[in-house]
Amino acid sequence: EGEKGGERGGGEGVSRVELTDGWYSLPALLDPPLRCMVSVGRVTVGTKLFVSGAELVGTSDPFHPLEAPPGAALRLCTNSTRRARWYARLGYQPCPAPPPFPLPSLYPDGGTVGCTELVISRVYPVLYFEKTGDERKVFRRARMEEREEERYQSKRQCLVESIYSRVHQSFEEEMMEEEENKRRELRGRPSLSCMMNTTTVRDLADGEEIYEAMESSFDPQAFYELLSPSQVAMLDGHLQRLKQEREEELARRAREAIDQVGDQLPPPNRSVVPLLKMRVVPLTTPKTTPSTTPITTGHGCILSVWRPSDDLQLVLKEGKAFRVTKLSASSGPSKHSSLPLQLTATRQTQFKQLSCGSGTCYTPRTCVSIGDLALSWLPSPRQHSLRSVPCPYGEFDTCGVVVLCVSSDVTMKDGTSKPLTRLFLTDDGEHVLEVKVWGGLQAIGAQNCVLPKQAVVGVANLQWAGFSSINNGVSGRGQGQRPHPQATAGDTCVFTGQPHQVEHPSMRAGMERVRQAMLDSKMSESLVRLEEHLLKSLSS
Repeated sequence: EGEKGGERGGGEGVSRVELTDGWYSLPALLDPPLRCMVSVGRVTVGTKLFVSGAELVGTSDPFHPLEAPPGAALRLCTNSTRRARWYARLGYQPCPAPPPFPLPSLYPDGGTVGCTELVISRVYPVLYFEKTGDERKVFRRARMEEREEERYQSKRQCLVESIYSRVHQSFEEEMMEEEENKRRELRGRPSLSCMMNTTTVRDLADGEEIYEAMESSFDPQAFYELLSPSQVAMLDGHLQRLKQEREEELARRAREAIDQVGDQLPPPNRSVVPLLKMRVVPLTTPKTTPSTTPITTGHGCILSVWRPSDDLQLVLKEGKAFRVTKLSASSGPSKHSSLPLQLTATRQTQFKQLSCGSGTCYTPRTCVSIGDLALSWLPSPRQHSLRSVPCPYGEFDTCGVVVLCVSSDVTMKDGTSKPLTRLFLTDDGEHVLEVKVWGGLQAIGAQNCVLPKQAVVGVANLQWAGFSSINNGVSGRGQGQRPHPQATAGDTCVFTGQPHQVEHPSMRAGMERVRQAMLDSKMSESLVRLEEHLLKSLSS
């Protein structure tokens, strides 16, 4: 722990302070959140700070505090620094491990997180990141990655086979020409052309001599019949060595031809990195204060783990609590994101499992019925604040029957065209949920379970998108016509058509319930009527 020193007041724009432990002092560099605390007076001269994981900058060599070189300073991270109590003892602390800082108190630009306690609320499917040759960054699902790997290896194998075929043909022609020239040369020797008697043949004691004699003879088959068993073995050994030498020479020429191709031939392995994303929430419900809630507490934040091991994936399950150390904090994908804070695991990150009690922000998964989503709409604008959509974290799971699937191309603001697939699902033949899939069903590998007519599908991790501005032409239960709810299928969305493949019991029960409802003849009539209403509404 150290005590801050410096000038009183005028903290606006202060990025450098001086810390002391009562014996020595060193300058310290502040990140933006700490500079803001100095500017508002939360950190002043005499404030005691708890500092963990400070980085020494300005020099790479150790030094005595009284002999500090110019420019040497400690770089402080807000996510590893807190104000200490006035009676705290300065200097090194008995326990070197950093205390867990509450998740809502972390800042996107606050640097490394020394330690925090959290609960895994959602575990999303593993994505595979690839940086292509044209510097494009692509994220793919598991199914799409398997197809891309097969396509890549098939394309590369075709190029390798074409190169090998060309080299092999040239090599075979060269070997045939060489053998024919050698055969003519051997047959032209008188000493070898007259070796067709038993005594001369039996005197041959080397595989190479036997091979040359047989090649120079006018009747190789008759010459072969004169060989003893031991001579036949020597001849076979020589032929095997010749075959091996030719194969090695052919492989060497093929490698040289492949090396000459250079960048035209892709490398044997693609640079693909798996990425595991999880939504995490605080272990305990935080006290809401303006100064300690820089993140949206209700939605938590996203924790990304690059190259997760199989053992780690078995441990990181929804509903489990962990104490996590050495995380990297950063801003969300956009300024308007509901998750301004994102956490990323580093090589030093460690997960220690804790007991998860009550009082957390964790909400277990439930399969939300489409009827509950539709009935959450309130027609009066004054009642919009009373709207209770059953979508914790802005996401939900549901299941239903595919009523209609419409694909089209949408022109974006930059003038490019992007495919869009709109799925209309229902679970009761009355209420409809519209799911928008940007990039089409093939982009998320859901074409097999969605394309069949009136297929029963379960969808997880749908992103809530409000209600449609058009009327679906279907009346609610005595409440007149109402817009239908909408959702977006993102990279983390999962479609499935088989209940036994679903991990969560509520989703399996929901799909079985819809399957049983499909056996009723009234349900089939409702689906036909609902499809007609949707087509009429879309055409208008």
